Amino acid sequence: MNIGERLKDARKKAKLSQIDVSGRTGIGNKTISDYETGKTSPDPERLRILCELYGVSADYIVGNFTVSSALHANDENDIAKALDIELKRLEFKQDGLMFDGEPMDDETLELLKKSLENTMALARQWAKKKYTPLKYRSK
Repeated sequence: MNIGERLKDARKKAKLSQIDVSGRTGIGNKTISDYETGKTSPDPERLRILCELYGVSADYIVGNFTVSSALHANDENDIAKALDIELKRLEFKQDGLMFDGEPMDDETLELLKKSLENTMALARQWAKKKYTPLKYRSK
């Protein structure tokens, strides 16, 4: 997968259209399309903006984390359950989820959730790759 494909995939997982992204970021719709088709690549600042909006890391988008196998449905369910438990635990600690002394709005909470979900998925993929014997790994 290249940068454009990862950007498109992340946008779709965030359930956003290119027009939504353009409206929220100020990046032109044609520019977003060019990024996703691989005609151009975002500069570091625009990449940061897009990653923040999509709730993914820049390392993921540029391909610094490549894992050969995708997660099984059971793994995705386990991650969803663990994420739900952790968010509820965080929410009920002290004053709940706060950012800079203020309660998190829904958009910030969703970005946090996506970021945690991506991190948990990467950790699960790395663990599978590291601890699965070579003879059982898919090629």
